[in-house]
Amino acid sequence: MKTFFTRILSTALCLILAFAVIQPAFAEGTDDSVDYDAPYIAFLQQTNPDGVTNEEEIEAAKQRAFDAFDGIILGPTNDGWSHISPIFTGGDCVETARFWYQYQCLPGNTKIGLITIRPDLYGPFNVSGTPIQQISIDADCRTHISSVIVDDCTSLTTLYFMNQEYCTEVSALNCPSLVAIRLTNCGLRKISVKKRGFSQPLTLLSFGSGTVGMHNRRNDLDTNETIVLATPAEGENFIGWYEDGSLVSTDSEYRRTGGGKLYACFAGDADGNGQINTVDATLIMRAALGYTSVNNFSMMDVDADGNIAVADALAVLRVSLGL
Repeated sequence: MKTFFTRILSTALCLILAFAVIQPAFAEGTDDSVDYDAPYIAFLQQTNPDGVTNEEEIEAAKQRAFDAFDGIILGPTNDGWSHISPIFTGGDCVETARFWYQYQCLPGNTKIGLITIRPDLYGPFNVSGTPIQQISIDADCRTHISSVIVDDCTSLTTLYFMNQEYCTEVSALNCPSLVAIRLTNCGLRKISVKKRGFSQPLTLLSFGSGTVGMHNRRNDLDTNETIVLATPAEGENFIGWYEDGSLVSTDSEYRRTGGGKLYACFAGDADGNGQINTVDATLIMRAALGYTSVNNFSMMDVDADGNIAVADALAVLRVSLGL
């Protein structure tokens, strides 16, 4: 019996050793390729409130152009104008993401010229971890894109996204090749960027009824400067930029060097003394609990949700303590 168990154990050990030897060979043969097109396909399948996908909206926009202009050429033209393919261009890996595209009428057409097609696209645009190099949008393009997330895009050099009122967040963390940024005139309440030359991310947060923006110039690269923007809602005021619990600037357009976390404060100064501190947090807390009257609603409604709550007081406390 002992011999039998010894043989069984020996056989098991041999099988384990054999698997250990051949397993790396199987691993080397495994297909580890990444499907970089998957995020773009997912974006095209997102729907608007009527159930129309982004891909269907693109086709509808093309049809509208056909209806308005006869003889649109769908391929590259011979006079230097390059055709911009829908949404993104590139080979197997997307290189450039655009949210508009242009066609040119055939020679001899009565309406010769460039035709710009701007479909209204919906939802988040998240292409993190892809080899994308550029993102841009036409100045007159209006979409319902809610966020642009391009974290870990190590080849990304250009991030231009402007005039998009429904876009509330942009994140471009770990983008060591990123040098050109223009994030302006959007509904942005949060921006996080870690571009070339930054040792830590630069994060902008809107505090109250207003939005944040950011842009730089190529000649700012050597100094690691970025222009940050604060835009109050109509009828509201900008208090200033806060960092680590302290006011660093009252300029709505502020030149910032390097990273860090900045709050663009349009609210929070509950006592109206020009500062945001624990006294303001206490006043907002008392108002939220009904212990005192509300004298300046918009200044206490720091998350701009139409209510004064404990969360508003806690948010002010975090800013005042630099958390």
